[in-house]
Amino acid sequence: MPEDPPAPVTSARDPRVADLRELQHDHRLRDERGLAVVDDESLLIAALDAGCRIELLLEDDGRLDDPAPWRSLVDDAVVVPAVGDALRALSATGRRPRIVAAVRRHDDPVAPAPGGGLALLGVSDSGNVGGILRTAAAFRLPAVALLDGCADPWGRKALRVSQGAAFRAGLVRRATDVASLRADSDGPLVAAVAHDGEDPGALPADATVLLGAGHGGLTRADIARCDLTVTVPADGFDSLGVSAAAAVVAYALAGARGGARPAAGSALAERPGLSTA
Repeated sequence: MPEDPPAPVTSARDPRVADLRELQHDHRLRDERGLAVVDDESLLIAALDAGCRIELLLEDDGRLDDPAPWRSLVDDAVVVPAVGDALRALSATGRRPRIVAAVRRHDDPVAPAPGGGLALLGVSDSGNVGGILRTAAAFRLPAVALLDGCADPWGRKALRVSQGAAFRAGLVRRATDVASLRADSDGPLVAAVAHDGEDPGALPADATVLLGAGHGGLTRADIARCDLTVTVPADGFDSLGVSAAAAVVAYALAGARGGARPAAGSALAERPGLSTA
């Protein structure tokens, strides 16, 4: 016999709302359970496009009959009608989102990935981490390794800035420190430094480029563990910000890997009958 549909969420005090709120604010709990929370349809589409499974989806009970490009891809058993107050309680802006969903992430592999990519050390700003993930995905780099001191890529701000790039399988990788990254790297490990490094155009295709943040950047010990150094020109300035430098490096790596360029659009948008507009 078919299962009964889940009970609607009629109050912000519903335990399912409390669970989603806890996941939103506790990165350790997100990691422990392998989940992320999205409150935007474009992020939901990005997760589905990446092959992620939806564990729970609260949908505005006043919009259940509105068209939605994701509806045919989500199991009806996990879709729960919810009143506006419950959805508003899960919003950072106080607005009433149409959906809030718990997404089963792909596992974060241990860095590095075959073929190199980017590695970040001490990049604690969520916007920078999200922006660099989006850049890496756009240029089809294999991975971004997040070392000690980096912001959580599954937090609300990082996910929004990344436009859901973090959901792509294998893109987000974990490493503890530069020594372990060096020990596990097959290709050259390259330190991005402010002065006297090689031009980014000389990067080998299988390089992993390590970028730090802030005035300190990378320590001498970190740089000493790398095989090469690279410098992004910044005429009149000590250096570019880490997001801008990462974009230049990603472009150079994409060229070294054969000129890979951003995909024209979401695979989901290309499926018959669906639109992300």
